[in-house]
Amino acid sequence: MTFSLFGDKFTRHSGITRLMEDLNDGLRTPGAIMLGGGNPAQIPEMNDYFQQLLSDMLDNGKALDALCNYDGPQGKSELLSLLANMLRDELGWEIEPQN
Repeated sequence: MTFSLFGDKFTRHSGITRLMEDLNDGLRTPGAIMLGGGNPAQIPEMNDYFQQLLSDMLDNGKALDALCNYDGPQGKSELLSLLANMLRDELGWEIEPQN
C-alpha cells in the first residue's frame, strides 16, 4: 500500500516505540537488570513501606479514592495543606495551601 509523506511518517516506528519494545523485552528476560526507561528501583525497605501504606489505605477506605479519582489541577488539597504547614514550620515561610 502506498502512503502519503504524512502516512509514511505516521506508520513507521518512532524512537519511543523502539524504546518501549526494548524495555518490554527486558522485563520478559529472566535476570535482566533494568537500568533505565523510568522504572523505579526495587528497594526492599521501600517495597515494605509501600506495602504497609497500601494495606493501611485499603483498611481505612482511602485506596479507592487514590486509585480512581483525579486530583484537582492544583494537586491534592491534603498534600497542599501539609506542604504549606511544613514550609511554615521548617522555614518560617508565610505560606498557605493556595500559594
